[in-house]
Amino acid sequence: MSDESPNLGSRLRKLIAASAPGGRLLIAFSGGRDSSVLLHAIAHACPDRELLAIHVDHGLNPRSAQWARHCRDFAGKLGVAVRVESLTLEKGGGENLEAMARQARYGVMAGMLAPGDTLLTAHHAGDQLETLLQRLMRGAGRMGLSGIRRSRSLGAGQLLRPMLDTEESEIQAWAEDHGLSWVEDPSNRDERFDRNFLRHRVLPLLRQRWPHAEAQAARTSAHLAEEARLLQALAELDQQSVVDERGIVISGLRQLSAERQRNVLRHWLISTADYPPGADWLGRLQKEVMDARDDASPELVFGEYRIRRHAGRLYLGARDRPLPEPGPFQWTAPARECLLPGNGALELDSREPGPDCVCLPALVSVRYRRPGDVFHDGRHRRRLKEWMRLAGIPEEQRESVPILLDGERIFAVGESVVDPGYFRRNCRENDFRCGRLRWRRGA
Repeated sequence: MSDESPNLGSRLRKLIAASAPGGRLLIAFSGGRDSSVLLHAIAHACPDRELLAIHVDHGLNPRSAQWARHCRDFAGKLGVAVRVESLTLEKGGGENLEAMARQARYGVMAGMLAPGDTLLTAHHAGDQLETLLQRLMRGAGRMGLSGIRRSRSLGAGQLLRPMLDTEESEIQAWAEDHGLSWVEDPSNRDERFDRNFLRHRVLPLLRQRWPHAEAQAARTSAHLAEEARLLQALAELDQQSVVDERGIVISGLRQLSAERQRNVLRHWLISTADYPPGADWLGRLQKEVMDARDDASPELVFGEYRIRRHAGRLYLGARDRPLPEPGPFQWTAPARECLLPGNGALELDSREPGPDCVCLPALVSVRYRRPGDVFHDGRHRRRLKEWMRLAGIPEEQRESVPILLDGERIFAVGESVVDPGYFRRNCRENDFRCGRLRWRRGA
């Protein structure tokens, strides 16, 4: 066994203890070398933790079923539970397909995370260097060049990349020293993709000339990340006046300088879609969407997402996202959360009391809009479709907004309390079902 490989396990154990002290550890497991090393090392470093390996089969390769069997066998030998999820993606599309597969994969895994859970991915220092170079060629700014983030929130849990400082040579040493086997995806050799071109053509030359290229790139990314955090703090301050639960208010955005507009838009896209846009892309967003003629319904599509302008706002939504399961679902006391298959969850947050707190009855029905739904606020009676239009909810989002009912009476839509009189009549002091209504949307 090499001198280096044992250090990987000890580093992972310390990092996991500090960054993910509780909850399950879910490992994104493609069956390739890097994720195989991560799963193997975590299984040995954290024997007292509940582990779950997740393999997502995109169905893009005729051998994908064989790879899924390999993943089951590999995890089984380690005594780790494994879950295989299948996706259907349209073939073709080059790097756009790669981006779509990535977004779909993260969407599936995000839906498996419960509060306190952590998803681990096998990104390493070589991936960081590739990302830095790729974004540099795209003209990215500080936020983009700050590279892959060590951690971020994902679904109800968090995403953690514990091997981000680990060099590829150490990963290869661990795999060889422990006799690991893994699958090889032939698409990873296709140099039509920018990342593969960098990996197979550019990085070997860089390492030959500068053996510590990965470490130096990590230092540069760390410096830029510090500056990016300052810009993020400014963006968070600015977005308080321009971002609401439905999107970005364009009139408020235009009150900021051009630089601060771009800063807010970058932060919004990174935090909601994990997408770091370049300057050219932001220029397209402004020209093709924000500045389009008043009677247009412009949109800009990227990966699994699209941005649309509607009623003076910019909305970010999933591209061609299937409708969630229709329900109805029962939200019964004392549960403070109601899971919505394919659409996140509703929850009562009692930690943030305020004037918009609600008190739910012991039994709430949750479903989605149906033809003929009406809402009556004590003074006016109108169709729910009309209320949604007046509330500025884009048409393509209206079928996925959860509707809350007490019996047959609609009293709330999403996070918006549409019948305040209902709660004035029904709230009771110290009711254990009181709190601020939150809709944690699906990824």
